[in-house]
Amino acid sequence: MKFGRRAKAADAPITAKNSIADWLAHPAGGPAFRALLAEGGQTEESLKPVRMLALQRLVPLSKGMLSQERIDALVLAANGGRAPLEQASAPTEPEPLPVPSSVSAEAQEWLQLPFVQLEYPAIDDIEAWAAHVDEIDAYIRDRFSQFQGGDAAVVEREVNGVRTYVLNEEPDGPITLHIHGGALMYGGGDLVASMAQGNAAAYGMTTWAIDYRMPPRHPYPAGLDDCVAVYRALLEIREPHEIFVAGGSAGGNLAAALIHRLKDEGLAVPAALVLQTPEIDLTESGDAFAANRGADNILGSLMTVNRLYAGDHDLAHPHLSPLFGDLTGFPPTFLQSGTRDMYLSNTVRMHRKLREAGVDAELHVWEAMPHGGFGGASPEDRELNDEVRRFIDKHRSAA
Repeated sequence: MKFGRRAKAADAPITAKNSIADWLAHPAGGPAFRALLAEGGQTEESLKPVRMLALQRLVPLSKGMLSQERIDALVLAANGGRAPLEQASAPTEPEPLPVPSSVSAEAQEWLQLPFVQLEYPAIDDIEAWAAHVDEIDAYIRDRFSQFQGGDAAVVEREVNGVRTYVLNEEPDGPITLHIHGGALMYGGGDLVASMAQGNAAAYGMTTWAIDYRMPPRHPYPAGLDDCVAVYRALLEIREPHEIFVAGGSAGGNLAAALIHRLKDEGLAVPAALVLQTPEIDLTESGDAFAANRGADNILGSLMTVNRLYAGDHDLAHPHLSPLFGDLTGFPPTFLQSGTRDMYLSNTVRMHRKLREAGVDAELHVWEAMPHGGFGGASPEDRELNDEVRRFIDKHRSAA
């Protein structure tokens, strides 16, 4: 897997905009960079969580231990004392926007996290994709685990052949079917349970979190089939008005696609649907895909991954891009996004289509919020959880 553009030869220019991984691999830059790390008592392993970031991004993250002057000197040393042209080897990376004062201190801190531009393997290299997923899952653990709160009791079960984590299990009462995010290919296995902890607390009920199959070995429709299978199992133990479906990002895609499948198969839809920053247009046709590029510090285009997930299927099919389906008969729906979210257009377009179809739908947009919120620990995230809980409680009591 590659992060940024790889400098291959000792005389190839390398700049502060190249990734840390590039520097470690560079014949001349690698030794000089390792020496700089040793001076500060650091190792390659300590930088593993941020190795895909541009070298210059280390300056604000080092809390004063590393200066721009030291980076400039390192660049000169790696290039034989010559200052390289920045454009010669710099990765394409959107410039971050200023952090606004209109949000909480915790949100401001989250907005300072640097955007990570990934490069992907060849579309047909399954083993390389599998290694890529393993690496990104490890990165998710390193970068986001501290922001995922919750202490719900978790039981692992196989439900209609699908591994499912049951959180806060109660013998009766409503159940939320939680479908995790992760670009339709990341966040599987043990991450499903750990990342669902905060959601389970917000739902306030038994939560089933699905470890659905994903690419590269299991492209569409495997993951959606798994969601349908687990929902069918829920219908065996609960009435439809006791079932809620929720998903964020890629999980929002599958949650909305699940409703399309239920309608197609003549199955009862749940009491309500929660879609948080949903990836419901795999064609990436909305305005925010251009307008919020560089504004969203968490997410960029996922078109390469979308094509891997879809295989030979049409990206615009409603089971792949639920935004483009007939939304008549959808359950009451909660939609959330932020002004910096790459999926802002997805969310507002889905809200308008739901309203046009006569569906009870709420749209909530937070100031400066990027894709996925502010990490879970900010006042804005807590407010979002309160709104989700209010919405669920409203439709639970109405059942």
